[in-house]
Amino acid sequence: DPIRTLSGFQTHDGYLAEQLGWFGPVMEAVNSLPEGSSVALFWEPRSYYCEVCCSPDVILDRWWYMMRTAGTARGAADLLRSQDFTHVLIYDLGVRLVRDKENAFEESDWEELEHFQAVELQVVQRFDDTYTLYAIPPFSDE
Repeated sequence: DPIRTLSGFQTHDGYLAEQLGWFGPVMEAVNSLPEGSSVALFWEPRSYYCEVCCSPDVILDRWWYMMRTAGTARGAADLLRSQDFTHVLIYDLGVRLVRDKENAFEESDWEELEHFQAVELQVVQRFDDTYTLYAIPPFSDE
């Protein structure tokens, strides 16, 4: 219902907040990352309003592809580092929706995702239980 905004009864920002839910505050956090940041999005096909370099997960297959190419959570983190990504944004609600339905993922893919989130990444900010923004630590020899 854009009429309320067009007629001046609702602000542009109010309209976006109402329509986008958590996506608006998430993009504000992403846009406040240090200059030169690059964010890989998982289970999130939208990158509009992203002012830093964002790579959306357009067909929601980024993790599936990483597991078929990199093989492990550590391999996925190394691959992202080699592609100059500094951060990861995971749409947690999207993960749950996909996981709860029949999908192409194997149980080991989900186990590696849990390892990826718990060990290979560092939480920057959580947005309710809907999104999580992570930093990718630099390469290590461990």
